[in-house]
Amino acid sequence: MHDDQHAHWFGRQTEAAIEWRHITRRLDTLYAAQFAGDTSVLTAQRIRQYEALQMALCGSPEALAQATP
Repeated sequence: MHDDQHAHWFGRQTEAAIEWRHITRRLDTLYAAQFAGDTSVLTAQRIRQYEALQMALCGSPEALAQATP
């Protein structure tokens, strides 16, 4: 692997890791809200959307189509 290819690959891996952490933090907040009694439809929709984003990052982009409200 050439240096520029390695840098590109590493950059993509870093972006994915940053995105994963962002999604995880958002989900943790939403799960905590649900645990505290938030039963709103909006919270449930957001959880489904963030979970679908995580699945897409794991290699299952079809999960995004299933998560749309």
